[in-house]
Amino acid sequence: MEGYYIGDEYRTNSKSLVPGGWDVEVEYKTLEKRIYSNIKNTEAYANHILATDKGVKSITVIGESKKDE
Repeated sequence: MEGYYIGDEYRTNSKSLVPGGWDVEVEYKTLEKRIYSNIKNTEAYANHILATDKGVKSITVIGESKKDE
């Protein structure tokens, strides 16, 4: 299953609205894949998701964010 980018209107951290950072793919146990762009601190982001969402199967940094370039 291909991942899809999460729109800005669903983002909760204002830093994610600023260009730059990394694209992070979150895969759920349901095999759904969501891609979050402009992540500035990937380690903190991954730790937060893993601590708060037990449905997560894996988290992968897929590269520098190309959104809004």
